[in-house]
Amino acid sequence: MTNEKQIDILLQTIDRYWGQASQQENQRANFANYILLIIGATQGYIIQREFDRFSILLSVIVIILGLFGLLITAKYYERFREQTSKVGRVMERLKEIEPNVDLDELEYKANQKHKKRFPVLSKIRLNSLWLLFYTFFIFLGVIDVCIIIFGWYSKTK
Repeated sequence: MTNEKQIDILLQTIDRYWGQASQQENQRANFANYILLIIGATQGYIIQREFDRFSILLSVIVIILGLFGLLITAKYYERFREQTSKVGRVMERLKEIEPNVDLDELEYKANQKHKKRFPVLSKIRLNSLWLLFYTFFIFLGVIDVCIIIFGWYSKTK
């Protein structure tokens, strides 16, 4: 097989892996929208019910959805990283076939330029922000439970 044919196959493989990585991100975003909608409606209902006894069940649902969101986000990140790792291996193979085309060097230079332009934001992992997002919902559910329990305590005295 000629080098040109190998390079063409490798570039198609990179495109396929990036497509899969993009699909993982789209699925994560759709999941986040559903969770946000459900938690938002549940939280509104808890507030409308004025944190009554039944609301404790709804608060536990909020906590469970937050925990599930953490797990799903971590899994989507793992799947995304799998695809990017595959892209890295294909890029290494490309460099073996055509040493003059050093995609790693181009990527490194682009990353350095980006980090200079956004020194603080480039250090924050997007996955960490998504995990923090779901941690907030867990915290919200715990606060709801505390409010409900405190309400029971004050009503019994």
